[in-house]
Amino acid sequence: MILDKLMKPFRKIYRKLYRLKINNDMKNKLLNDKFTIFSSNCTGGVISHDLGCRFYSPTVNFYFMAKDYVRFFSNLEHYLSCSLKEYDGTESLDCGYPIALIDDIKAFLVHYKNFEEFKAIWNKRKQRVIKNSIFFIWNDRDGFTDEMLEEYAKLPYPKVFFSHKPYPQYDFVVYLPEFKDDDCVGVLTGYSDVYGYKWYDKHFDVVAWLNGNNVKDCLR
Repeated sequence: MILDKLMKPFRKIYRKLYRLKINNDMKNKLLNDKFTIFSSNCTGGVISHDLGCRFYSPTVNFYFMAKDYVRFFSNLEHYLSCSLKEYDGTESLDCGYPIALIDDIKAFLVHYKNFEEFKAIWNKRKQRVIKNSIFFIWNDRDGFTDEMLEEYAKLPYPKVFFSHKPYPQYDFVVYLPEFKDDDCVGVLTGYSDVYGYKWYDKHFDVVAWLNGNNVKDCLR
């Protein structure tokens, strides 16, 4: 126990150093550096940041509940055209950060100071969407149910889904066995080991996917 505590700061240093190399390797392999990732949480933004790419998507630094993400991706053009409103219900007080309404869905602004900051950034970044290079990322957190995958499967875009259990009937699922005894996967942007891999790229080559390969061919 004492040794673990003493080693903890060194593990953090090693991890960050390894991550720098991983990021540099990914950047060198990336052929498609202009892409839009629509994600249910911060994963898409972190991937773009790790690759040193500009944010061509407004879904950065906040998260949707699963049911609202389904509505979002099922009617993408509608929600990207909606005006934003600030949600002033008690839920925003309970979670400790602001919530925005995009028509009938909620965006939980976990990394924004206030609604106005989010509104300005959302309106700017939604104009950057690259319609011929759209990718979707999702996972089984935040109220996900199995039935929702049927809707996700209908999306006519490259998509990936990170899960704590396998779904062999879908070819876009990345199974993370480390979470098989949990109710969902962990935070995908968190580190999976001391060697710098994050959960989003421990079992999945995200660069190969962005370069045009299908999910099954990108599994590690």
